[in-house]
Amino acid sequence: MGDALDLTILGGANQARKGRKEAARARKIQAKSKKLQAGRQAIEQIRQAQIARADVSQQAESTGVGGSSAVQGALGSIQSQAGGNIAFAQTLSTLAQQANARMESSAKAFGKAQDSQAVTGLATTYFGGT
Repeated sequence: MGDALDLTILGGANQARKGRKEAARARKIQAKSKKLQAGRQAIEQIRQAQIARADVSQQAESTGVGGSSAVQGALGSIQSQAGGNIAFAQTLSTLAQQANARMESSAKAFGKAQDSQAVTGLATTYFGGT
């Protein structure tokens, strides 16, 4: 009876370890996906800024105010907004990576606790509990 229980406890600990490894792989893939998504958003933000700058420049030239300080201010504002949006997206990506690292650390600690419980279960089986 003890051998079957031992195998059950060890098998459960092994399955828990496999589950943790798979969860870690999934989190890494998810983090990579979020990083790629943030990069894509940055590229889209740059593209939108380029379109907006071209629109402002075209309208300014067609009305004869192409070199005015108002147009230069508008173009600078567009560039500044795009830079701020990209910085914000990068900050979110960094925070997501930090959260992922904390989740990974938490999962490892939880796994160690599960392994300790399995060892305790085996010790209790062999040496008896009080």
